[in-house]
Amino acid sequence: MYKNLSTIKVALAILFFIPVFCYAQDGGVSLGVKGGSAFNSLGGQDAGAVVKRTGFIGGLFLNVSFLKVFSVQPELLFHQGGATNTVHNNVDVIKINYVDVPVLFKFRIPLGGTVFPNIFAGPDFSYKVGSTYTTTSQQSNKTITIDNGNISKTATGAVVGAGIDIQIDHLFLSVDGRYGASFTNLGNSTYDLDVHNKYLTVMAGIGVKF
Repeated sequence: MYKNLSTIKVALAILFFIPVFCYAQDGGVSLGVKGGSAFNSLGGQDAGAVVKRTGFIGGLFLNVSFLKVFSVQPELLFHQGGATNTVHNNVDVIKINYVDVPVLFKFRIPLGGTVFPNIFAGPDFSYKVGSTYTTTSQQSNKTITIDNGNISKTATGAVVGAGIDIQIDHLFLSVDGRYGASFTNLGNSTYDLDVHNKYLTVMAGIGVKF
């Protein structure tokens, strides 16, 4: 019994120290800023005919890499979202600004020790910081401003994408493209429509590797 316990303790110690050793040898932490364009749209059965809205997306990122082939990258981004859609002869213009917090899990392929093509996926959490919502009747040409309280304050979704990381000494560069979509409807309980956010983004970033 004691022999088994000793074996378990040794195994646990190995499992603990191997990742720490590998992290110290091949990993690293990078902190930086990034920015680019977001090409926003709407999905769902009630989305209607949608015209995309192009906006800015950008903010901060933290990349923690393990064994050079895997990293975790949380981000804090300002995202100009929304779109224009036409439903039942009404043109709705929805502009929503979010603070997005995606958490990306990246699989990287090291090339020459400095260039890392990668694919990634992860959850995305959004909080609304501002919005405008107007609807215009194509028959009467009358525009009505909808109460912004009808737009949900939060959204939960996911992102997938691909990119390239470049690490040169203490300099960290990145470029990526991603597709994201929310699982929650835009409206709250009083505006119950099957409409949700979806978007494509292209961003570039620069940071410092510690």
